Formats: sequence, structure tokens, C-alpha cells
Amino acid sequence: MMETDYDFRRRKIKVPNGKLSIIIILLLLAAGGYYLYLMITENPDAAKNKDVKTTLVQFYNEFVKSRDVGPAAKYIYRNDGQLIVNYRFYYGDIQSYRIKKIQDIEAHKKKGLVEVRTLNWESKEFKYTDTVTLEYIEGRWQITNYWSTSSDGWPKLP
Repeated sequence: MMETDYDFRRRKIKVPNGKLSIIIILLLLAAGGYYLYLMITENPDAAKNKDVKTTLVQFYNEFVKSRDVGPAAKYIYRNDGQLIVNYRFYYGDIQSYRIKKIQDIEAHKKKGLVEVRTLNWESKEFKYTDTVTLEYIEGRWQITNYWSTSSDGWPKLP
């Protein structure tokens, strides 16, 4: 054998440390488990979110119909339509909405994230995210707080 030849049979391939491999596998399993947990618990179609989703769908169906917030106010705690009147005015024509997720805050309190697509007064399409807090009060789910990113497009006062 010549000195410049290399004997591949003697070369050892480095194998990662066994403990390190186990730690990496456990971390990947934990991350995957956490992801599945979030997908199951925050899924709007999950059985535990059924009543909250029904309330959100009924609210948004009324909210979409007209700029008059009266019919939608019945889903708001104490029928307080003032909570949403400015948002509805500046939304323009709502084209569609999609409930993205429903999260548990407390035992009888949940937060829904809803994506809303609109055409504003200039016929420009916008996509906003509404954050709706619901509480189980007097035997039904009621909206206690409403916030939307739609206020980003509102006219500014001088």
C-alpha cells in the first residue's frame, strides 16, 4: 500500500453521544405533544368549545348583516352595543369571517380569535383580527370584551 492511499476501512464514523440523542428525541416528543395539545384545546370545533363557537357564529351572523348593532347586542353582556358600534361603523362591508381559535382563560371565561375580511368605504380589502372575550353568565355565554385591529385603519383626528 502506498503512503498516499487512504484506508477507508479504518476510519471511524462519529456517532452522537447516546445521552444527547435521548435528550433530543425527548425534546422533539415534548414539542410535538405540546403542539397536539394546543391543536386539540384551541380548536374551535372541539367539543368543549361547542357552545362558545355557537355564540360567536350567531353574534357574527348578526354583526355582518347590517351596521345596526342592535341585533348583535343581544350576545353582549347587558346588551351593551356601545362596545362594538365604532368597530362596526369603520369595518365597512364585511365579506367573511373565520373563527381561528378559542382559548381557555379560566373555567367560565374564554377568548376567541376571529379573522374578519372587509371592504372599507374606499372598496379596499382588509383583513382584521378580532379578540372576543366571553364569560358564562346567567346560564349562557356572553361577550364581555371586544377588541379589533380594525381601529388601525380609522381616520385620525388632527
